[in-house]
Amino acid sequence: RTHPKIDRREADALSRRLQDFAVTAPVIDEIADVRAGKRIVFAAAVTGSTERIQTVRNIRLSSGRFFTEAENRRSSSVVVIGHEVAGGLYPSTDPVGKYVRIRGKAFLVIGIQEKQGSSFGSSLDRTVYMPLLAFEKIWGPRRSVNLLVQPLESEDVVTAQEQSRSAFRVLRRLKPLKPDN
Repeated sequence: RTHPKIDRREADALSRRLQDFAVTAPVIDEIADVRAGKRIVFAAAVTGSTERIQTVRNIRLSSGRFFTEAENRRSSSVVVIGHEVAGGLYPSTDPVGKYVRIRGKAFLVIGIQEKQGSSFGSSLDRTVYMPLLAFEKIWGPRRSVNLLVQPLESEDVVTAQEQSRSAFRVLRRLKPLKPDN
């Protein structure tokens, strides 16, 4: 709470600095109802990110495809939906190629995530992934983002943490003895 928020431009700059040893994905999350016709899935976990979230979170699809970097840049109205969202909105048909509405805006379903089950009593299949710039069109650009970082080599977790910390200190122009913010 006491630290400055991380904005998307700062996350983009950090991603560029880390690209030689890690895959990064900026993430913003919201809870929203998802609709298709008269059907509603209440309180789905909506995530705005880049195409790299698929790699970082190891998102596998049962059908369709994930959105691309170009679709993010164009803030395309496309989504990948979780298994529970797909079944709740389109119980007897394949939702790929059909539309869902989130906060009044129509999104084309381009992919369905494989069934995940639940964790700590919470469904992992009640998800929606959309391009970060499309997310910002709905909820606004002045939100703090989280940056997920996955090292290219799994044994380099500590190195990735230190490189991330160092790069962020440089971006924030922190002096050597000043604490991290």
